[in-house]
Amino acid sequence: MANQKTLAAMEALPNIHLIMAKDAGFHAGIIEKMIKKLQAESRIKTIYKHAADEDFDSMEDGDVLMLMLTEKTIPQLPAIQNKLRFIKNKISGLQAIGILVDDPKTETDEFIIFPKDRIALRERKDWEQAWTRIEEGLRGVLPEKKDNPSFPLGKNQLKIIISLLVLLVAAIAFYLNQNEGTEPANGDQELLWDEANWDESQWQ
Repeated sequence: MANQKTLAAMEALPNIHLIMAKDAGFHAGIIEKMIKKLQAESRIKTIYKHAADEDFDSMEDGDVLMLMLTEKTIPQLPAIQNKLRFIKNKISGLQAIGILVDDPKTETDEFIIFPKDRIALRERKDWEQAWTRIEEGLRGVLPEKKDNPSFPLGKNQLKIIISLLVLLVAAIAFYLNQNEGTEPANGDQELLWDEANWDESQWQ
């Protein structure tokens, strides 16, 4: 049963379709490592890599298109957005994320853009901090999905439950100890005596 729940949860996870060119440089390694972390956290299912001029028709409902916007992918942006609009007409649950490695200097209406301040990574000195914020943003867009999503208990809640259970067990033990060896009530004694001294002849 647990395996079935795990499989069902995995089926519900989105796939990432990553479009990236070689000029992304070391930023490519950062995003790939980040995506693997998201996968390990049960936020995504599988990653598919595409060149900027490749089709991504295999996207399914809930999938995410992630575009690393660099000098080599930016010229393909209008075509990618048109393709994305076409696919969204058939599959409305798609999302698109754009990572600004370079400034596209054009509209990106179909994409959720990171960094949020829209300053390209190559144009900033704090690019490491920017990547940290991007990772946080991606976790917001791609929520974690667990096998059992119903009411996860925190440490404090577990401590309270355990304490209540301990008190309950102690109360039961105390009650049993208090009543152990207690003599029967008078009514019970009289009943036992009457039964022991029953004289059937008096009713004959």
